[in-house]
Amino acid sequence: MKKFIIFISVFLPGFLNSASAHDRDFSEFDYDQKLEDFHWVVGQIDEYYGLMDYKEKRFNFSWDDLKTQAWNAIAFPTVDRTQFQNIVQGLVARLSDAHTSVHLMRDYMMNGAYRYATPGFTTRRTPYGIAISHLFVKFFGKDTSSAPVQVGDIIVSINGKTPEEVIASDITSHRNLGNDQSNLTMGAYFLTLRQNTMFADLPTGNLHLVLARGEKEITVDLPWHTLNLEDLAAPESQGQTRTIRTKIRKVIDSKTVIAEFEKSSLPNELTVAASYSGLKEFKGRILENPDVLSASKLKFAAGMDYPGAPLNQTFNGLPFTLVPTKGGLVAIYRVEDFEASREVCEQPAWQGPLGSAVCHVLKGEDYATAFAQLKGWGVNKLILDLRQNGGGALDYGYELVRAFQKEKFPLNLASLRLNEEWVSQFKYYAEWPGMPIYWQDSFKKTFDILQKDIADGKKFSTPVGILGMDKMDGVENAWDGKTYILADEMCASMCDIFTTLMQDLKVATFIGTRTMGAGGNIIDVGKSPRTKIALNLTASRILRLNGDSIENVGATPDVEAKDSFAYWPIVLSFISADQ
Repeated sequence: MKKFIIFISVFLPGFLNSASAHDRDFSEFDYDQKLEDFHWVVGQIDEYYGLMDYKEKRFNFSWDDLKTQAWNAIAFPTVDRTQFQNIVQGLVARLSDAHTSVHLMRDYMMNGAYRYATPGFTTRRTPYGIAISHLFVKFFGKDTSSAPVQVGDIIVSINGKTPEEVIASDITSHRNLGNDQSNLTMGAYFLTLRQNTMFADLPTGNLHLVLARGEKEITVDLPWHTLNLEDLAAPESQGQTRTIRTKIRKVIDSKTVIAEFEKSSLPNELTVAASYSGLKEFKGRILENPDVLSASKLKFAAGMDYPGAPLNQTFNGLPFTLVPTKGGLVAIYRVEDFEASREVCEQPAWQGPLGSAVCHVLKGEDYATAFAQLKGWGVNKLILDLRQNGGGALDYGYELVRAFQKEKFPLNLASLRLNEEWVSQFKYYAEWPGMPIYWQDSFKKTFDILQKDIADGKKFSTPVGILGMDKMDGVENAWDGKTYILADEMCASMCDIFTTLMQDLKVATFIGTRTMGAGGNIIDVGKSPRTKIALNLTASRILRLNGDSIENVGATPDVEAKDSFAYWPIVLSFISADQ
């Protein structure tokens, strides 16, 4: 049975499974084995991918032709495992799908560790360009003042290419999010920190850099270092230690969970490496933002850049930032994602390095109560800051939508890739005794529609409610003040869906840049028999209320505001003038 996952984050890696002994036998890789793995990958896509017809039309390609081209490139006897993996990864990247991904398991299972190549620093996209954002103590020592590169240096070129050219040719071909701006932002993280689960060929040799430092332009040559993730850790005395939150949650009921915590002695560099490489699950969920932005000209991360002298205040357990404007106080509620951000936890009780806490899972009524309390402070304008929000669970996002609706409201429909396993999930929920009766009835109606589609010979279903229902109840005390959403090109999955739905319901104004457009849900189809390629696929196409696709389109802002030094003046000027 394939793993049935509803709208987890686009950046959640699906390769943290331990390997058994028989998985470690890579001594042979002949023509038949290549054929077996290749057919496994394309067979999974043919069976479970829910967007193929849409992608072929949108990007004007033939999937059959792409498969043939890939096999023709693979079939030579001289093509080794690494080349095979690169070709398969390039094939999947052609789908331009943020949810569909390939991760290479080979080195992880053979060596028991993730391997990295780095010249000793990380990079990120800023209003100035792609900048150096962190130096590893491992390579430059604790005092980095004499290091050849500095935090805040802007990269002009890498080995004779612009950073944008390197991202387009060397990075996007391995992991294509389907949005050029999203690829540029995410690719900036991988310019100087490559992991073996994404890149079968880790870079070697020297890195020739041209950097802009103030008014000067300097050239630097640094070697690529290949090492395990743990090797990036500096001695504990040199690095900042962090408290990290695990993903272990024990659900008591629909409103309460027990979350378990761990105090970690992992130095700062290790958490930075894990986060920059997309390993959000490495030894738990990292609570603190790992970006090190000590240079004044680096823009702070989303949620850390609020203008003026903001006041932090908590209402009904939810943290808000109150910003004074010409039109009065404006409240900002930061939504990091649509999973952990929905839980309000008590202080953890610690026993040594381990702790646990009782967490209350927020419902629409909880959000609405907190929003209503804002009015006691004279606040009648609310900003939902969704920048860099990678998504989360569909029902978690819908609970926040409920806080803005008094009446029953429509939900997004989805066209599913029809196959036995998908359809059987709806039958299971229709008969599951733990499911409320009204949900059982909804799943039963959906199951009947899917069965009819199969009988009619359809490959993709009639649009249906993916949660078994197409409407949800509002709340009695819904927020009726002005609402604004801040989002950007890294707003993905449930963040895409939330933003478009709030627009469609006409309850919020979207300020920012076009969101990523990751409109579907993920299934983990496992790994290939020989090379252990882990494959995640998008199994459905999510639609806006008018029937338009979210995939590769996302939400278009009502007011455009790019990540620049004019960002907050644009935002606050519009909000102050909006009556």
